[in-house]
Amino acid sequence: MTAEFGPRDVELGWKERFAGRMASAVCRLLDSEIDDKSVRFNPDTATLTVAGESEHSGDALRHGTYLGALFLFTNTIAWAIMPLLYALTGTGSFIVDTVVLFAIITTSVVVYANMAGSFNLLTKTDVIDHTTEPEPEALAELREQFVDGEIDERELAARVEEVMTRE
Repeated sequence: MTAEFGPRDVELGWKERFAGRMASAVCRLLDSEIDDKSVRFNPDTATLTVAGESEHSGDALRHGTYLGALFLFTNTIAWAIMPLLYALTGTGSFIVDTVVLFAIITTSVVVYANMAGSFNLLTKTDVIDHTTEPEPEALAELREQFVDGEIDERELAARVEEVMTRE
């Protein structure tokens, strides 16, 4: 089942495109860690695509929560860099402190652009849900029995019908 939530064909400014690129990178990281779902963000069209199995297939509130969490997580990562850079100051070396100060200012600009773009993207992002409800475990067991040769095609059809009427 495919469901689509949110606006389409929105005009994106540079901050939204920048935040979209950061969100896309975070989605790539998340996608490598999630087994049963695929999460992609297209920064050019501001589209979040979710695919795979989900108990909340087609649930707009759930996907809105994912979207908000994605942008919150992206901004948290960006802010986490600041204390690390600040810890490098105070070395007593003018050159090191100058380089670190430049890095802090640059990171601040990046964080600002990402935050501003993320807040704007919350209302401009289109979410496409390609998730499906997980199949009942009884169907997976029936499939295994059929593949193993324990039941024939006629018995499989009858038992699948029985499972589907129960569920």
